[in-house]
Amino acid sequence: MEEISYLVCKEPSPQFSIDGEELFFNTDKFHEFHTNNRDRITFVAMKETKVISRIILLKENGVLRSTPYASFSFFEGKIYKEFIEFIIDWAKREGFTQILWKTPPVSYLKQKITVLEECFFTKKIIDYNFHFEVNEESFRQKIAPAQRSKLNKCEKAGFSFAETDMKDFDHIYQLCKACRDEKGYEISMTKEELRETIEYFPDNYKLFTVQDSENRMVAGTVCIHINSDILYTFYWGDDLKYRQYSPIVFLLKEVYEYAQNNQYKILDSGTSSINGQISEGTYLFKKRLGAKEEEKVLWEWSKKQNED
Repeated sequence: MEEISYLVCKEPSPQFSIDGEELFFNTDKFHEFHTNNRDRITFVAMKETKVISRIILLKENGVLRSTPYASFSFFEGKIYKEFIEFIIDWAKREGFTQILWKTPPVSYLKQKITVLEECFFTKKIIDYNFHFEVNEESFRQKIAPAQRSKLNKCEKAGFSFAETDMKDFDHIYQLCKACRDEKGYEISMTKEELRETIEYFPDNYKLFTVQDSENRMVAGTVCIHINSDILYTFYWGDDLKYRQYSPIVFLLKEVYEYAQNNQYKILDSGTSSINGQISEGTYLFKKRLGAKEEEKVLWEWSKKQNED
């Protein structure tokens, strides 16, 4: 049996190559865009010269953590108990008192992560995520009868869907922000932050719109290509004046068909909670659409808890 070695690396980390694709939020390029080299550290597990597992973490005020600017930031490759124990031992020696790991939605993971509990991690925050399995079944078949009625209403009104580019970015962002303002939620990125991110990663961000019969934008979304299997609807929003039509239902139907046509396996429709607090309206809306509920967890290891 080949021996596995565990290393703490300076940036850039060793060449990373495993079966399958990296998840976008785990890539070196994504982390480099958001942090400087002093703030982050890379842990790798290697067999001979090949990296078989890796995690990039941020050093922040005595805490070793997944990066807060990403929807998740976790292990890429197989998760080994010995690797986690190596990171915990290193954190203790370096004076870190807490480790926080934000795992991706359960549907993203290729293995169970009960190993975290074996290493004395606990669930600090549980958010409720929803996703659609992209398969031969149509979106219309997946959703509840009431949502089909709304879909029919949009189609009869002559709504149309299109992939667009940055010329429509301001309007899409405005719709997304207005929807969050209406519910009293703060949007996670400013317009300029999101614009800079999209322009830096043009292959990973996709913009879509819905227009009425007179070519007025009534809904829009910013989606993220996580990898060739997963498309994530990061932000979506609609014009409040068109709520009688529920254009978001039409928008999601079209994005689902885009995912079908491009061989994605998962359409991630995002969380319905903030820091574990459920947004009842969003939760019920996604549930009625037929999306599948799953956990998205912030895990904590605490030196104090493990010494008590």
